[in-house]
Amino acid sequence: NSTVFTIAPAYKKVFGSKSVTVSPLVNYQTLDNDSYQTTVGLNVTGAASVTKKINIWPHVGGYHQNFYNEDARDAVGISIGNSMSYEFNPKTSWLSSLFYTYNDADENRYTYNSIFLSNSVTHKISEDLSATLGYSLQLLYYDDVDPAFGNSRKDDGHTGYLNFRYALKKFFKTRDPFLSLNLSYNKNNSNHSFQDRDRFLSVLKLTFSF
Repeated sequence: NSTVFTIAPAYKKVFGSKSVTVSPLVNYQTLDNDSYQTTVGLNVTGAASVTKKINIWPHVGGYHQNFYNEDARDAVGISIGNSMSYEFNPKTSWLSSLFYTYNDADENRYTYNSIFLSNSVTHKISEDLSATLGYSLQLLYYDDVDPAFGNSRKDDGHTGYLNFRYALKKFFKTRDPFLSLNLSYNKNNSNHSFQDRDRFLSVLKLTFSF
């Protein structure tokens, strides 16, 4: 699968040490040569400082998915969650996230619940370079009966990753540009024949903020 494009413009309102960001989302993804998926949604994310060392980001969102030539898999979903960071010292911090998603497909097919848990530690190596070591776990619980796998199909996934981020403020005049290298290893217990159980990914990305 590959994402062709994702657009998520955002509006942020600041209230002292708190803020709320509203972001509509449009995503287009190819599934194979004959089908594609579009997702349209709205996300609302808050931010607040609990103490000098602890910050939180509560989140709620909703979306609608449309599968070309797969009307039974057209779905609506909601997600809620929260992220929290803790600063050990000026150079090292910990980030933890917990999200729940409910995806309800038409005709009660392909309906599932998802729990996503992630923990990572970021260390600032220098003024411009930082490294993040993390682990995430995704658990999927299906409500429907799949024609091929029944209730026994699985997609639980474990992902470990190492990300390096280098700030490029000295080279560009735009706001907070950075170059990142992400190395990740994913292992799942999927019994779907079309999914790889073990995957190693490396992504080099140049990001600009305007």
